[in-house]
Amino acid sequence: MTKEEVGKLLNYLRRKKNIDLEKLCLGVCSGTCIKRLERGERFPDFFVMERILQRLGKSVNKMELLPDEQAYKIYYLREVIEKYLEEGEYVKAERGIIYYEKIKVADQPLHKQYIYKIKSVLEEECYHNTLKSIGYLENAINFTVPEFKIENLDEFLLGEEEMILLLMWMNEKNKQGKIEILNYREKILNYIRYNFSDEEVLANIYGKAAWMFMKEFMKRGRKIEAASIGIHTIDILTENGLLLNLPQFLELLLLCYKDINEEKYQEWKKQRDALKWVYEKYGKKYEKKK
Repeated sequence: MTKEEVGKLLNYLRRKKNIDLEKLCLGVCSGTCIKRLERGERFPDFFVMERILQRLGKSVNKMELLPDEQAYKIYYLREVIEKYLEEGEYVKAERGIIYYEKIKVADQPLHKQYIYKIKSVLEEECYHNTLKSIGYLENAINFTVPEFKIENLDEFLLGEEEMILLLMWMNEKNKQGKIEILNYREKILNYIRYNFSDEEVLANIYGKAAWMFMKEFMKRGRKIEAASIGIHTIDILTENGLLLNLPQFLELLLLCYKDINEEKYQEWKKQRDALKWVYEKYGKKYEKKK
């Protein structure tokens, strides 16, 4: 897409959703930067562009925007770091973050936010220091959403990355018994449904939030309420042909109904078995982990 086409699209989305310019650029860039972009005069930094699109509920992956060489290298570094985390190679992930911090742009808010997010994961997964993990997450959120309060969620405009940070923070605070996350269930899920219009982004973020709430309901023995969230999430994942995290939710839903509703259990088991057959037929791994 040309900068003129991108500018027109952003202006259209902002006006369609009646999004305040100040909220859109808060902690990310200046209002002047947004106005110049909407007029098609220039592209901002690629990561700034990505966050603006996120806050408009869109994904940069669907915009046919190619990152410059520096942005590409940073994305590659992030992929490497996250792969190390997934594989439990925490020392290598930590080295990756140390290298990231030496990059020239690392002191900019969006990069500092990412660095603190990864440091939070390392503190929790490697060092089992939940308090320090929470501190990193709170700092990460405040880099782009200063003075954020979950009670006033509707007053803020969060992008995909910021919403993930919020969910991570809620999960960590819940471990400490410092927040009653189920009190925010409707507020969080409704916010996600309203603000994220891209189907893949919606499925990803809604799925992460729903998983957290389902697990908490199940921990408290409230399986029917957990199942209700699970069914609604599966509708979101499948209504547009998306399979993102569908196996995990089907497995969790079966756990909800097991030993309490045999009819529902068998009904969903048939769907689970059918999906497993599809995965096997096409040689795909049927992943049951979160």
